[in-house]
Amino acid sequence: MNVINQAPNNMIPTIVRLNIYYQQVSQTTKKIIDATVSFENSTSPTNAQYAGTDVFEYTVYFSLIPLTHTDLINMFAMDWPVYLVVYIAIGFVALGIIGIFTLYHTLMEMF
Repeated sequence: MNVINQAPNNMIPTIVRLNIYYQQVSQTTKKIIDATVSFENSTSPTNAQYAGTDVFEYTVYFSLIPLTHTDLINMFAMDWPVYLVVYIAIGFVALGIIGIFTLYHTLMEMF
């Protein structure tokens, strides 16, 4: 879990945002990949609120955010065969670019 911004000392946030990023594994199953929490609009509580005898009102925003395939790859949430295929595909693309580059320079040297 990542904390985006913390409340200053002796202050209490009035808004708390909890974002949970997930992968949809099946129609009924979600896998939590990452979570962030942020505290906003910090204010100093009264003495009664600080002692716990008075109510301190705050708002919590809870969000479930699905991740795309690209996000899942960037967060290393996929199984290892996916990364093997991506690594091999990138290798073939790099070899193709090198082949085109070499062919171009070989042809230009002839003329």
